[in-house]
Amino acid sequence: MNVFLKDLKHSIRLFLKSPGFSVTAVLALALEIGAVIDQQHLLRCPLDGGSNPTIVRPPCFRL
Repeated sequence: MNVFLKDLKHSIRLFLKSPGFSVTAVLALALEIGAVIDQQHLLRCPLDGGSNPTIVRPPCFRL
């Protein structure tokens, strides 16, 4: 726990030292995570009329 508090203190110090970079990095990560979640949501849609989702792949991903 002591190491975690040291790391937290250090990260807050770095955030206050360069807030513009920190906000940019956090926003970039949030956008990427949101895009991946949205992509996973769009690739799964129920096509068989039941409760089992079917994965839809574009034609370039044929196996």
